[in-house]
Amino acid sequence: MVVILVVVALFLFISKATVKNPPQNNNSATTTPKNNKPTPTGSGISTSKNDNTVTAKLGQTISIGSSIKGTLTELVADNRCPIDVQCIQAGTVKIKISFVYGLQKQEITLTLNQPSTIYEHSITLVGVNPEKVSSLPIAPADYVFTFLIK
Repeated sequence: MVVILVVVALFLFISKATVKNPPQNNNSATTTPKNNKPTPTGSGISTSKNDNTVTAKLGQTISIGSSIKGTLTELVADNRCPIDVQCIQAGTVKIKISFVYGLQKQEITLTLNQPSTIYEHSITLVGVNPEKVSSLPIAPADYVFTFLIK
């Protein structure tokens, strides 16, 4: 029973976040500054002193600041509990992002709701859509990932 309440609370928390479908251009992402007005950004985003929320699909590139670019390369795992199943654990999602900063390259694996630091910036995978349903497989191209960048 507690697990169901936790999953429902997590779902409500994530659903309150502004999540927009990314643009049709496969190499771009969408930024949502704290004012919650999405801004299409071509090949990524620019951060300021405010936190930014970014949505992107596999294969798309996001930007942190003016010189850090990250491409979502792989869905490593999606073992979230389907919304139509009662689970003991909520599960998680892991994705790989390949970052480039000048001549430096670094690949990191992000886990849902666990912040990671890349070149002195914090990035957290805070949302994954669509919700998982036990009877429906999700194609990799259908995933939309939401990140919080500080």
